[in-house]
Amino acid sequence: MLLNFTLQICNNGDWHDAARITIDEQSNQIAHTHAYLMDYAIEHLNQTVSTASSVRLPVELANIFRRKPCFSYLDDILPAGASYRLWIKHLGIADLLIYQQLGAASGGARGGNT
Repeated sequence: MLLNFTLQICNNGDWHDAARITIDEQSNQIAHTHAYLMDYAIEHLNQTVSTASSVRLPVELANIFRRKPCFSYLDDILPAGASYRLWIKHLGIADLLIYQQLGAASGGARGGNT
């Protein structure tokens, strides 16, 4: 099953849909891909690091970045510890696996534990 997310970046006080993040949960080997959206990449190509999602992921056209198990910058933007547990409890998704929690929290369909 593939889970798709849109990463937004705040630049100059405005939020922009910047990249598509895909999580492949097939065979319990979670793999992430990150690809900048074409419009965003064209507008921000060769600009400063502030327009990129990470220093290690510069804005590029037609480049798909891949990582296992996940990109480090995701750790920086997701709630952690007690705040994460409170958040998923409030959403009623504490019984799901972590990648299913992420999908459900972003408005995706709630799936079973597989």
